[in-house]
Amino acid sequence: MCGIAVIFGEQAIQKESSFIQMMNAIALRGEVRETYSSEIALAGTQRLKIIDREGAIQPIFNQTGDKFIVFNGEIFNFDEIKSKLANKYQFKTESDTETVLHAFEEYGEECLQLFEGQFAFVIVSIKENRIFLARDRFGIVPLYYVEDDGLIYIASELKALTFLNQKIQALPPGHWKSETGKPRRYFTPQYINHNWKLEDFLAQLRETTVNAIKKRVNTDLPIGIIYSGGLDSSIVLSQAIKFHPNITAFTIGTNHSEDFEISQRFCQEKAIKQVVIPLGKNDIKLADVKTAIAISELTEYGDIINAVITTELYREIHAAGHQSCIRGRL
Repeated sequence: MCGIAVIFGEQAIQKESSFIQMMNAIALRGEVRETYSSEIALAGTQRLKIIDREGAIQPIFNQTGDKFIVFNGEIFNFDEIKSKLANKYQFKTESDTETVLHAFEEYGEECLQLFEGQFAFVIVSIKENRIFLARDRFGIVPLYYVEDDGLIYIASELKALTFLNQKIQALPPGHWKSETGKPRRYFTPQYINHNWKLEDFLAQLRETTVNAIKKRVNTDLPIGIIYSGGLDSSIVLSQAIKFHPNITAFTIGTNHSEDFEISQRFCQEKAIKQVVIPLGKNDIKLADVKTAIAISELTEYGDIINAVITTELYREIHAAGHQSCIRGRL
């Protein structure tokens, strides 16, 4: 999950107390806090150690030390991008974060066209007194900002910015922004009408689905998959176990429900470790709803109900020692 926070602008160093407040607000997003401060920038990450766990300490600087990045997310094709940059840039880590930084140095804003993944990041150019922030194509990873009195405050969560009592803006999906001006779009979803034959469509659907799952389980960490027993999560789980040797299915639901029983039978047949979290109709309290709203920052009824259920689910996943988790949904 991770979380990032940045204050950028002239005399940003004078806002250290605000920066600490921002970092405290996102403390639950990562196991380790990493920060940096200069006259024009305060930057920090609450980092989950996933890729290059000990080496990828953030912020990550370029070779000349005049640019750095804080990053939340995952770039699935970073090895491919890194191989194209390796002759020109000296990599200090094995992380996707450093690859994003060098890709930006090489291609500028056009680097965003290269990235396959989910992300939000901020790059600060110290010498040029500039900032660049971007969000993935579909807005999977959140990023918010406030512009106030010549400073820009950036964070992964709304609650890290509410104390400013200023208008909080979300960087839209598929957009980037600099220190001045409005967000600029770099990606627009395109509708393409294909005259598919059924067999060709099914083959393409299968290939796309399998490749997406394979990329998301490419880690040496144990993988947790949220598994309901429904069709989509069954597809995800059945493919994931082909590409990773250590997968646990986490299932929450009401005993004797159809999907719940299917999930248990499926895991038994495939010899998949399953952690079951029973949920009864009287198990959800008002305090659980309030906690879920505070954590998820969601407001729609359906989203809140989902958040209430998954909050308990993620507690179990965390207790089981899983940092990398995939939702069993396509």
